[in-house]
Formats: sequence, C-alpha cells, structure tokens
Amino acid sequence: MIKKISHTHLKGLTLLVAVAFFMEQLDSTIAVTALPNIAHTFNVHVTNVTIAMALYLLSLAIFLPIGGWLTRNIGPKRTLLTAISLFMLGSLACGLSKNIHFFMFAECLQGIGGALMVPVGRLFVMQHCEKQQFVKMMSLLVWPGLIAPVLGPPLGAWITTHLSWHWLFFVNVPIAVILFTLTGIFFPTASNNELTKTPFDWFGFLLTTLTFGSGLVFLDWISQAGLQQWQPWGFFILAIIASVLLIRHVQRHEPPILSIDAWKSTFGFRISIVSGCLFRCSIGGFPLLIPIFLQTQLGLSLIDSGTFVLMLFLGNVAMKPFTTKILMNWGFKWPLLISTGISALSIIGCWLGQSNIYLVGFALFINGLMRSLQFSGFNTLTFSDVPKQELNSANILNNLVNQSSFAVGIALISVFMRFGQHSTSLTAMPHSYSSGLAVTFWGLTVLAILPLFGLVRLRSIDGMTVR
Repeated sequence: MIKKISHTHLKGLTLLVAVAFFMEQLDSTIAVTALPNIAHTFNVHVTNVTIAMALYLLSLAIFLPIGGWLTRNIGPKRTLLTAISLFMLGSLACGLSKNIHFFMFAECLQGIGGALMVPVGRLFVMQHCEKQQFVKMMSLLVWPGLIAPVLGPPLGAWITTHLSWHWLFFVNVPIAVILFTLTGIFFPTASNNELTKTPFDWFGFLLTTLTFGSGLVFLDWISQAGLQQWQPWGFFILAIIASVLLIRHVQRHEPPILSIDAWKSTFGFRISIVSGCLFRCSIGGFPLLIPIFLQTQLGLSLIDSGTFVLMLFLGNVAMKPFTTKILMNWGFKWPLLISTGISALSIIGCWLGQSNIYLVGFALFINGLMRSLQFSGFNTLTFSDVPKQELNSANILNNLVNQSSFAVGIALISVFMRFGQHSTSLTAMPHSYSSGLAVTFWGLTVLAILPLFGLVRLRSIDGMTVR
C-alpha cells in the first residue's frame, strides 16, 4: 500500500524535482556559446564537440527504460540518489576533461544520470498527486525548465569569457550536492510492499543500445569520412538489423523493455511520434548551430552571440501563456501545420538575413515562438487519445524517441557542416565555416518541412478528448 503524502510535502518534493529539471536544462544550454572554445582546447573540429553533445542525449535516451525498472525494484529515492550522483560525477568529469575522448565519456555519464533523474522524479509526482492538483504540479515542474534555457546562453558566455568553459560544468556540482542532501532527507523511502521485483530485459536493452548507438556512429563516421568508405555502412546495416530484432523481441518478451501497444492502437500517437521525431531532429542542433554561425560567420563575441541565442529562448517563453488557449480553440492540425511552416522559414531566414543582425534576431525570436507551440502541440497530442492502461509504456517509448531525435539532430549538424566544407581534415580549424553553414541551414530547413507530410493526415477527432 502506497503511503499518502500530504499536499505540502508533495509540493516540496515537486520543487526538488523541478530544481533537478532546471539543472539538466541549464546544462544542455549553458555550453552552446562555448563550442568553438571547447573545440580549440581539444584541438579538434567543432563538429566533434557537437557529437559529444549528441552522445549525452543518446545516453539519456538509451537508459530511460532502466529508470522505470530501478524505481520498481529499489524505489524512487534510491534511484534519484544514484542519478544525482552520476550526473554530478559526469559534470565534474566534463570540466576536468583533457581530450575529446574523455569529454565524450563524461557526457555519456551525465546522460545516464539525467535518464534516471527527471523522468523518475516526474513519475513519482504524477503517481502521488490528486487529480485536482495535477495541472498545478505539472506547471511547477515545467517552469524552471523553461527559465534555464533563457539563462543558459548569456550565463555560459559570461562564464567562458571571464573564467573558462570548464566552469560551465563545475556549476552543476554544488547544485547536485544540495539536491542529493535534500532528497536523502525529505524523499520517502519505499517499503518492501511498494516494490515490484521484476527481471530486467537485458536482451532488449542490448538491442536498443545497438539500434541507436550504431545509428549515431554511422552519422558521425560519414560526417568525417564521407559516403565513399564502406565501414560506416556496416554500422547502418547493424542499426537496421538491431531495430528489426528489437521490434520482434518486444512483441514476444514479457515484460519487454519497450512496449509498442500505443503505437498499434492510437492513430494520433503514431502521427505525433513520426512528425514529432522529424521536428525534434530539425531543432535538436539549432541552438548549437546559431553560436557557431554568429561567432564564425558574423564575427560576434561570446557575449554578443549569447545575447542573440537568448532571443530564441525568449520567444519560447513568450509563447507559453498562449499555447493552451490556441490548442483548445483551434485543435492540433492547423496550429501544428502553420507553426511548422513558419518555423522552417525562420531557420533559413537566419542565414538569408545575415547582412542585418536585427533580422537574425527577429528570425530567432519567431523560431522560438513557433517551436514553443510545436512542443506543446506534439507533447499534448501524443498522449491525448492513448488508453490509460498504455500511458506508462507510451511515455517510455515517447521519451526514447524524443531524446534520440535530439541526438540525431545534433549529429546531423556535424554531417551537414562536414559535407559543405571543402576541407575534410579532422583536426584542421578552417578559416571560415561559410560553405558548411550554408549547407547546414538549408539541410535543417528541409528537415523542418518534412513533419508537414504527416500532420496533413491528422483528423478533426484526433486529440478531441483533451479539448
């Protein structure tokens, strides 16, 4: 029997999870303006650093299902304490990195911690809050995560300018120590009656890792060596084989590491997953691309580039108060179609408007407005028609696809930039990224348009249950 938690206690625990969400979101945005500096320190191409960022998101995606299993077997408190410790160690290792390979390892460690931290905490709050508290608690969880991306770029630029990029990761350590202490004191310890001992699906986890890991290695390899070599295609074939085996495995194994029941039963869920995946691929690396564009193409300083990246996230926050009203009044199809089209135009608008820095800032703000509406639309549509008994498995599958999409989006930045540049040297630092940036902006624009082909199939009844 799960012990009832008082409203005041649950609100305090929700704030703890919100702080963890803030720390995770701050970490993912605070370093975007420092990518050229990190690459210079390691004497590597800037796209090697973007691949390291993609590894963080890939690790977060792959280890998401483990969080649910650990919660059932050892309880949410022990899982959260483990997650905070791993995230703190990963942050410390990032700041102490002396080469790109150790930096990549540290990013993976951070990703594992992030996979076990926020999703587990969010699930705990959802399970214990009353229905009349649900919206309020979810808002309490989300808002710190919206503030972090606004603070991240300018704060990261200031820290990198006045200290060094290493401190971008060291700032997580004191926050993590406070979180660890408060979690240990105030989070309830699960009793044996609340735990459900189930075997872990190791074969499913292996197939999941092979599917997404091989796909990312393929993208990284072709970004460095091109399409002519045969070796990267081996990883592509491995990813395809592993994905087919994974689908067959989850249909036969009980309990599977992933469930595709919601995919089979709900049309809106399928459309949202596919179009949402393409949307997140298109915007996954965009916040990383903009600082590179502003610093190398337009010659802005770290501080100035951080200020302009801020326009993107200000647009995100500015739209939030209106997204619910728009979706409730107009449904999902047309708001998502229109915002997707405008979002694609704003991406290429940054490149075409580079002769006037204010046009770039305006395009970033518009992109932030549209992506905010897209995020809210896709996130709500995904679960609106999913049967209650399938919500947990649908949440795991959705989180896995989302985080993998962001990782692929970041990796594609590397692929587009490499293909667009004349030099294919792994360590050379080119005088200008101009040709690579042009290909990248156009590539992301095309990618941003692709969700339209799925969204046009939405019906008026899709998502009606939440309106």
